[in-house]
Amino acid sequence: MRSWDYRPDEVKNLFNPAFCGRVIYGTISEYQKNTKRDFPFPLIYLVLPLVLPRQIRTEISSRT
Repeated sequence: MRSWDYRPDEVKNLFNPAFCGRVIYGTISEYQKNTKRDFPFPLIYLVLPLVLPRQIRTEISSRT
């Protein structure tokens, strides 16, 4: 993984925890609005892998 200073701004933004949290929040909000049901908790772990670009997904460690 490249040093933080040498990454493009787009990559820095995609790794931003606040951005990732907002993506998850938006997903849950839209799901509940459209289905009138609670969002199933296990599906939270599928949101970011489905939304983020492949390069970002492969750089995120699944062990941390």
